[in-house]
Amino acid sequence: MIIGVKQTDLQTNTEYDYLSVLYPEGFINPETTFFFNHDAIDHIFFLGMNDDERTVFLEKLTTYYDSEQKE
Repeated sequence: MIIGVKQTDLQTNTEYDYLSVLYPEGFINPETTFFFNHDAIDHIFFLGMNDDERTVFLEKLTTYYDSEQKE
């Protein structure tokens, strides 16, 4: 289950697309979180809450990713 986007692993200073936890357990402690990138997603099983704020956020995130790829 994804709980964060554009996260940095503070131990390695590596930036990842997503931060996740096991489902249904959720966040237990920092040692049970997992970083991964967009290309590791094979299938989306469920989309959570969507509202106008999330739509604007995703648009800004897409713009950021697009500009980052052009560099």
